[in-house]
Amino acid sequence: GNLTVGAITEDTFKIAGACYSNCNGQEIYSLFFNNNSIKTQHIFAKAIENSQTYYDDKILIAYITRDQANELNATVDDYIGIVNRLAQTKGTELVSFIYPKDDYYYVSLRVKKGYDAATIAKRNGGGGHLGAAAFESFDSIENTKNLVYSEFINELKIKKLNFRKNPFKH
Repeated sequence: GNLTVGAITEDTFKIAGACYSNCNGQEIYSLFFNNNSIKTQHIFAKAIENSQTYYDDKILIAYITRDQANELNATVDDYIGIVNRLAQTKGTELVSFIYPKDDYYYVSLRVKKGYDAATIAKRNGGGGHLGAAAFESFDSIENTKNLVYSEFINELKIKKLNFRKNPFKH
């Protein structure tokens, strides 16, 4: 998450600094960010095409159906990083990328500060941390999208309630 999600502290940057002295930062960046295959780009394009936004683009839910994955000959490795790219969309606060894996759908979540992806995932049998989490859904793609939508709406309500309780805490 580019040192933006999870329990990031000053020590995190000290450790990263120590690691950096023993590596080539540009090479790591290139390997991680500039290393998408054409197939991954097609999958990302299909996810964008399938995406839906709600509440002034605060919620973004994107997905790949099982038929689309088969048509694109997608493997689990082809999905790596797509949810993070979706989370870079201006104005989004709650993002999900749903894709087929074996006999279920994998639901990857990314949320901005003030929301809780871990609790959503835990409620649905998964795990993670505040900013990034995931769970598995053995339901249809439509029901899975509806579940994510409901969970995200609940998060919007919780944030609004918390804001009303303490307007100085964000």
